[in-house]
Amino acid sequence: MRTTIWTILAILLLSAAPPLAAQVTQTDSALLKALPPETTLVVEAKNVAGLTEKIKASPLYRLKEKPEFSAMVKEAEENFARWRRDVQEETEVDLEKFLSAWQGDVSFVIGDVTPLLTSTVQALVNMEMPELDPASLPILLSVDAAGGKDQMASDLKKIVAAGRKKGTRIEEAPFQSGRILTVHRPENETEGPERILIGEMGSRYFISMDTRFLQGVMSRLSGGETQPSLMSHSAFQMTYKETDSGGDLFVFFNMQPIIRALDQSLGLSPYAFIWTKVKTLLLGQTLNNAGISLTIEPKGIREKVFIHNDGGEDGIMGWFKGPEIASRPPDIIPSGALSFSSASVNMSKVFGTVREIVQVVQTFSGSTTDIDTQFQQIFGLSLDDLIRNFGHQVDTFLIKGPTEENPMGDMTFVFQLGDDGPMKQMMERISMMSQGQLAAEKYLNRDVYAVPPVLPGVAPAFCVTDSRLILSMDRDNVELVIRRIGKDDPGLAESDTFQKAASSFFPSKVSGLSYTDEKYVSQAMDNIMESMKTGMPDEVPVEIFQILSAAAKSFGSQVGYGKWKDKGLYSEMWAPYR
Repeated sequence: MRTTIWTILAILLLSAAPPLAAQVTQTDSALLKALPPETTLVVEAKNVAGLTEKIKASPLYRLKEKPEFSAMVKEAEENFARWRRDVQEETEVDLEKFLSAWQGDVSFVIGDVTPLLTSTVQALVNMEMPELDPASLPILLSVDAAGGKDQMASDLKKIVAAGRKKGTRIEEAPFQSGRILTVHRPENETEGPERILIGEMGSRYFISMDTRFLQGVMSRLSGGETQPSLMSHSAFQMTYKETDSGGDLFVFFNMQPIIRALDQSLGLSPYAFIWTKVKTLLLGQTLNNAGISLTIEPKGIREKVFIHNDGGEDGIMGWFKGPEIASRPPDIIPSGALSFSSASVNMSKVFGTVREIVQVVQTFSGSTTDIDTQFQQIFGLSLDDLIRNFGHQVDTFLIKGPTEENPMGDMTFVFQLGDDGPMKQMMERISMMSQGQLAAEKYLNRDVYAVPPVLPGVAPAFCVTDSRLILSMDRDNVELVIRRIGKDDPGLAESDTFQKAASSFFPSKVSGLSYTDEKYVSQAMDNIMESMKTGMPDEVPVEIFQILSAAAKSFGSQVGYGKWKDKGLYSEMWAPYR
């Protein structure tokens, strides 16, 4: 079997190899109060000791006992043992005890990227090679040893002594209530950063290459810096609160430094027009940040997401800001659906964005014809009338899972319409222009249009009926929806699998909801694994995908919903264990 570091890391994660000390009480991370407000990215495991105990108590931990993973587990354990021996011989540090000292929160942070990204993009615009100084990269790794402080301090002392013994220049300087070690690259080496900074303050340790960034964080942490912090920023506070104060694993992404850098670097460049359109049409002017939290509970994993845009309706976010809908599958969704979703969509904004993009493309191609005029000439009706005829709810479902030949399976879309007239008129005109390739066929007195197969086994079809536009990758589903319209036959909402998964989960009204049957997850992972065997280069370890596949199959049917709040879009997903 091919040995890879990814295999070892995956097995260690799977088995939670390092034995950790007693669980630490989970509180708001002090680090968040020490980061600058312009911080771009935070990835935080809030309580490593407690998180490890949760993993050990979950079905995920028992995956290592599966026979198909025995060889990988053995290989990972042997490699870890070898690493442990090598580290101990060179530094006298026991790697297992060193890892066990990581008991509090562990965070990876990227600070304000505006200056770095601005200069990089400006250089690329000017057809120049960007000059990147590793010492100016605002990157930080933070570890709070908590109860493992003494072990961490002892091991760091041994590592420093071993480095100096080998001739590595290590400088030590007090800073605030802690110290900063500067580890210089050996003179006989040319690769890697010239120096690495190690900060120590109480039970917390830092690794960085940016002196200014590290000192700023340590100053705030010690109380010596009175400047605003990430935790004091109102937009972060809202996102952090809505994501359950971070859960067990928290990811925060601040879009503002990136948008600001692109504004500064592209605003006066030849690409200013394109960037302005991208920002206006897709990102919007109000987009601030996004947060994701994962919490491991006794019966499953809960994910919470909040996208902060001050409640604006611009950009792609505005596409999904329509009237709230009922939190149950509509009657047209069959009980055998493996996957289902409903969303409230502002179709006028969707079509408005598409129309403006098409108009921009036409302008660049030299066309002077207005898209509305073109549409009127081709289809004989007003584009605005067609857009206004769309309702706000869009439903999707899938009965047959994806295959390698057909990754979309029999995916079906159902759009609400005000009435059938405008859409039927457009369909009839398209059929006429197709010269017989797209002819209507009657089914229960409705016109069903079958599209010529685009792939083997993929024969899309669509129908306009009963104030709905039905589009499907499989004609059978179009006919199925037609049969279900107006009927009282039990659908997905009444099925045992949906009822079990959705029990007491949904609010009464939502902006969107979804359901994924556990059988669909298994089929999808099997197809991914099959494609991995033939389509991936040898450098990509198949073993890690095998582990991810097994982990995905540990969960039952999953449900999720989204709901607009005053400052942005909140969504929650629940994945129970089988």
